[in-house]
Amino acid sequence: MARLDCTGLNLPGSPVLRVRGNDHNPPHFHVEHPDYGALVSIRNPTIIAGDMPLAVWKQIRTWAADHQDVLITEWNRCNPSLKI
Repeated sequence: MARLDCTGLNLPGSPVLRVRGNDHNPPHFHVEHPDYGALVSIRNPTIIAGDMPLAVWKQIRTWAADHQDVLITEWNRCNPSLKI
C-alpha cells in the first residue's frame, strides 16, 4: 500500500489518498477520510464508488489529472500483475 504525496492539495480534514496492492481493476486510488471515502479511477479521474464533498472532489480530480505519472507508477509498483 502506498500513501501518495499530495503536495498542493489544501483540503479540510486532510483526506488520505492511497494506492493499494493486490487490488482490482480498473486502476484506481482510494480517498480515505472519517466522514467520506471513494475509489477514483486513475486514467480518467472519475468516482467509481463512494462519495465526497464537491469542493474536495474538484481538488482531488485536478490533482489526479495533473499527477497521472505518479498514480500510474504507484499502481504498477503495487499491482504488478495489473500494470497500466
